Amino acid sequence: MSYKQTWAVIACKFFPDPIWYFYLTWLPDFFNSSEALDHKLDLKNIGLPFLIIYLVSDMGSIFFGWLSSRLIQHNWTVGRARMTTMLICALCVVPIFVASITHNLYLAIAVIALATAAHQGWSTHVYTMGSDLFPKQNVSSVIGIGGTFGAISGILLASTAGLIRVKFGYFPLFVLAGISYLIALSIVYWLVPNWEKIKTDRS
Repeated sequence: MSYKQTWAVIACKFFPDPIWYFYLTWLPDFFNSSEALDHKLDLKNIGLPFLIIYLVSDMGSIFFGWLSSRLIQHNWTVGRARMTTMLICALCVVPIFVASITHNLYLAIAVIALATAAHQGWSTHVYTMGSDLFPKQNVSSVIGIGGTFGAISGILLASTAGLIRVKFGYFPLFVLAGISYLIALSIVYWLVPNWEKIKTDRS
């Protein structure tokens, strides 16, 4: 916990992880009850939109992983390639707030699919951070610590999301989703701007 790289990993899990839990637990209700959408999805027939969303998210994890590797092949430094790709992922999530205000169901599905794809690309890079910034014998411990903080923040959002949704609707929740990745990346850039690997007595 004394290493700034550990806190960079924690930030990358603490802020974005609850957003993924939010997608998993609240999107069915959103599509079924959102006041903004011009028509609702029957929960009995909601499978196709989710098939699209999660297929696109799978593609995102592959594409964004390929993108940073491609940048490295073009002589970018590892840190520059990783943070640039993570920035692209973070920016791809920003438009998700549109889902809470649009009347167009298909536009809502599209921006949510883009956001979930970006999340998976982000997650790919968070796990890669472990091997980039830490000796191999420490990688699993650091990722485990990050995962713990991600689970804690997930609990915090889960305990308040219902209250926010009832009182204010989905808009603040989608805004939170849109800015969480940029907050995390700002912390990463502040802590490890050069993406330097730590040195330990065992490394």
